[in-house]
Amino acid sequence: MKAVRWFGRRDIRIDDLPEPKVGKGEVKVKITWSGICGTDVHEFTDGPIFIPVDVPHKLTGQKAPIIIGHEFGGYVVEVGEDVKSVQVGDLVAVMPLMSCGKCIFCQENRPNLCPDAAYRGLMGDGGMTEFIVVPEKDVQKFPEGVAPELVAFGEPFAVAVHALNRVGGVKGRSVSVVGAGPIGLIVAKVAEHLGAKPVIIFESDIGRRQCAKRLGFSHVFDPHNKSDREMFRALTNGLGTDVTVDAGGSAIIFEPAFPVAGLSSLQISFDITRPGGQVVLVAIHFPQIKLNMATFLSSEKSLFASWLYLPEEFEQGVKVIVELADWVPKLITRKIFIDSIVEEGLLELELYRAKHIKILVTPHHEFL
Repeated sequence: MKAVRWFGRRDIRIDDLPEPKVGKGEVKVKITWSGICGTDVHEFTDGPIFIPVDVPHKLTGQKAPIIIGHEFGGYVVEVGEDVKSVQVGDLVAVMPLMSCGKCIFCQENRPNLCPDAAYRGLMGDGGMTEFIVVPEKDVQKFPEGVAPELVAFGEPFAVAVHALNRVGGVKGRSVSVVGAGPIGLIVAKVAEHLGAKPVIIFESDIGRRQCAKRLGFSHVFDPHNKSDREMFRALTNGLGTDVTVDAGGSAIIFEPAFPVAGLSSLQISFDITRPGGQVVLVAIHFPQIKLNMATFLSSEKSLFASWLYLPEEFEQGVKVIVELADWVPKLITRKIFIDSIVEEGLLELELYRAKHIKILVTPHHEFL
């Protein structure tokens, strides 16, 4: 079977590997679609970041070369002994998070904090291949009639659900999202779907602002623009939003994603949050960043880190995807065959990031 494997920085190869065999309690999935994440692009251009190279990962026992792809799913084509929750023909999303199941965090149902946690597509083989075998517990079934492309959004929607759960939910609250990349747009839509009002997006790139507007968001502002900032203040009664999600982050090349007077997207997030409000950090900031801690202290704003998701939030994310089944496909800006992953996928996103939201990859011509 074909598989996209990371060997090193700018060294991605399409290899021919044996199909995996199903064991007890396992499910074999024929991959329909896999999404290219910003992390995949960073591993291609600047890796290794998360991919183990010299020493195998403690949980998976794997190191490079690794099959990339952590946003994926497909049709169940075979089930092992004792599998009860899915059957052949079911469409499923695959949860990439893996954990030891034994540590205190796993026992507390916080596997995202497991010290030995791993991610399919980074520390273990992922979904940019024709088939994958995973434990039954790691697949989430979609109802019949759902488009097979939607399975590629299970992971990012789970990330969004976790971010909003971190602050106790957002129903009836005002929410800002800083950064209109794929995660920012999904967080904003999930917040809207869960009852937040108003939902406001801040984005410095004009192309991404236009994209957010095409996706139906009413309040899309440029953090550099004075009149936009005045409209934001009017919209929030001069106070700021109850909750702000930092989905901007800082680029791996150590340049702020939102260089407003040298401020990071996290500082902007604090600045637009009302006193006593909550800031959720979803984006990764690779360099150290500066915050005005005196203002942070005196305004009693709270900072919540949001890392990945919990298994039940992956399930919740899939339910939201189904409820938004008409909107989610609008996030897809290109579909490609697996052989074109470098030229039409990774390089395309490296060079024209603002032009795209989500590029999907399939290893089977029948799904193109």
